[in-house]
Amino acid sequence: RLDSIAKVVDTSAEIRYKTRTNGKESVGVIIQKQPDANTIEVVDNVKKVLPEIQKNLPAGSKITIVLDNSEFIRDSVNDVWHKLFIAVILTGIILFAFLYSLGSTLIVCLAIPISLVGTLFLAYISRFTLNILSLSSLTLSVGIVVDSSIVIIENIYRHRRELKESPEIAAEKGAMEVSSAVTATMLTHMVVFLPIVFMSGLIGQFFKEFGMVQVYTSLLALAVGFTLTPMLTTKFLKDTGDKPWVIKAEEQFDRFKNGYKQALMKFLKKPKAILALIAILIPASFILLPLIGFEMITKTDEGMYQVSIRLAPGTNLAKTEDIVKQIENKVASYPETERIFSTIGKIVGGTTSIGAEGPEYAQIQVKLKEKREKSTSEIIEEIKPFLATIPGTITVSQYTSMSRGGSPLQIYVTGEDENTVTKTSQRVFEIIKQTPGVSTIDTSYHPGKPEINFVVKREQLAENNLSSSQVAMICRAALEGIVPTKFRQGENEYDIRVTIPEKMKKDHKILENLPVVNSMQNMFVLKQVAEIKESTGPTMKERYNRRPSVTIQGDVNKPLGTVLSSIKAKIKSEKLPPEVKIIIGGEGERMGEAFRDLFLALLLSVLLVYLVMAAQFESWIEPFIIMGTLPLSIIGILTGLFLTGKTINIFSLMGIIVLVGIVVSNGILIINFAKNLILMGKDPEESVVEASASRLRPILMTTLSMTGGMLPLALAVGKGSVLKAPMAVSVISGLLSSTLLTLFIIPLAYLFYVKKVHKK
Repeated sequence: RLDSIAKVVDTSAEIRYKTRTNGKESVGVIIQKQPDANTIEVVDNVKKVLPEIQKNLPAGSKITIVLDNSEFIRDSVNDVWHKLFIAVILTGIILFAFLYSLGSTLIVCLAIPISLVGTLFLAYISRFTLNILSLSSLTLSVGIVVDSSIVIIENIYRHRRELKESPEIAAEKGAMEVSSAVTATMLTHMVVFLPIVFMSGLIGQFFKEFGMVQVYTSLLALAVGFTLTPMLTTKFLKDTGDKPWVIKAEEQFDRFKNGYKQALMKFLKKPKAILALIAILIPASFILLPLIGFEMITKTDEGMYQVSIRLAPGTNLAKTEDIVKQIENKVASYPETERIFSTIGKIVGGTTSIGAEGPEYAQIQVKLKEKREKSTSEIIEEIKPFLATIPGTITVSQYTSMSRGGSPLQIYVTGEDENTVTKTSQRVFEIIKQTPGVSTIDTSYHPGKPEINFVVKREQLAENNLSSSQVAMICRAALEGIVPTKFRQGENEYDIRVTIPEKMKKDHKILENLPVVNSMQNMFVLKQVAEIKESTGPTMKERYNRRPSVTIQGDVNKPLGTVLSSIKAKIKSEKLPPEVKIIIGGEGERMGEAFRDLFLALLLSVLLVYLVMAAQFESWIEPFIIMGTLPLSIIGILTGLFLTGKTINIFSLMGIIVLVGIVVSNGILIINFAKNLILMGKDPEESVVEASASRLRPILMTTLSMTGGMLPLALAVGKGSVLKAPMAVSVISGLLSSTLLTLFIIPLAYLFYVKKVHKK
């Protein structure tokens, strides 16, 4: 009988992991979508089947959704729709302020719904999705799509009012007169996105839909501007010049235009002062770069944070659970806390922790209430003093779905010799720990884990016809147990695990005398062929490019680029072993790759814009003059980012690329009109002044309408808004500074060029 040689116990398997939900034991299920799947669709489908699953659960069981990444996406998308609506209203108000007519405003604004609806149709054909980036692109386009219609309707209005032409003649001549300028403007705006659309890697995947949406809206806006807008002006464009308030408004604008005209003529005669000021402002603005800082993406407040726990090696699961309960009670005491989900015995690698398993590890994820007065970062700072009183390594960080499961700060210490790498990693860890801006830090090297090593005696193994794998199997059977078969009862199966009693596992004499049988059926005891030694060792070992490695990672409370620069400078000043390499990984590595791709895209965009204008003007010099608006925008971009507290990241750099196709439009309008006047035989200086003054209204209208369209995004109010705000701030601030300076610099540069040509 079996019970005569063994004790048979009906029990459960050894508990290695535990999960808790809101302070109660639970079973946690993590659902991961496929890479090409839509998050919202997956979540909706899962929620549909939950009621059916709930019916089949035992009485008293309840399914609770602890974390739902789709909530942030839904709120962000809804927020962008809201901002899109506000942008349309603001653009309409700005246009009405210049056109003085509801009919004229509606004619121009008609380009918005036609372009946006048409873009949605083209996006559907292209199999794009409505996400944060594609909708943000639509919002940014609101001010841009009216650009062509503004220039055309303003010129038609000028023909009817100043030249007293009939509606039909004015519509035809007015549209044709600015056709080349409008076409060049919209083409320059479209070609800047070609490098992004055809770029591979992270930036290509991230911004492809963004760029194509801009191209679609620009194409449709151009079509509307040259077809529907002129036709509607013949029917609905009314002369409101006889109304008292319009007369007063026109007088005010005429005074403003004359003031600009006088200032421009003075500047053309004595330009040295302003040129000297610009020459100082452009390089001076680069002084702001260290104060602005660099990072991959601005961290969003999604109302979630996580606490990662690593206690002393050898800590059992019960002790770890007690610590988790203490932290849960503290977290639950905050009125802002909504849900708590804890994992004991395991840490999923994430923002600040190395993924690891063992009874000394635990992780607590906290979901905060939607309506609360404190931000997630403020709550984290409040709980840190309490966590500091608990023994062990405990890190707390803000959760963000945009982190892609990685850490903002991640550094690999690698080399040929494992001991050298380990010692060097400890020095690097202390350097990083003392660097300003590093809020939490952890390392993958955790020494001190108790171990029992069975060191085989190879000569004795060979003499006794045994192998090291046989010894390993005996040790495993004794300490962990083996499952030779299963017991079936009805539809259920139960593992039959054979092992030695728990008390014996800690007795060296028992372990030393474990029987080992060779292929000849001869029996030996373990101490004859192996030696038992107690020691401590690392909880895990890593390799990077097939070499020993230690990972150091954590979170930062300053821009990542600034922190990495400080770390690199400190490490460079240290005399580290030359054979050890320090490699930047994680978000820092992705940021470097993304910045390189974006700077390459920026250079290609500038080149393409230049070539489009060179073909349009049939000149190499005139486009070069217009490109002079780009350096002028740098002053506004850096100043705007600094004043609003935004950083240089992939979104603000994308804003600069968008700006390349926008800021040249003002220069195109001025030079195109001045060139026509000069060809008609007018004096170059008079032509430049007249062109600048006559184009003042459309330049101001397009600039302000674009600013109004992007203002809701720049204000960063709402879920996910902080992601897109740097892009809008870059465009608005760069557009305003370049417009202000373009009104003086472009006329001066073009006049200088024309005079040189006339002398020849």
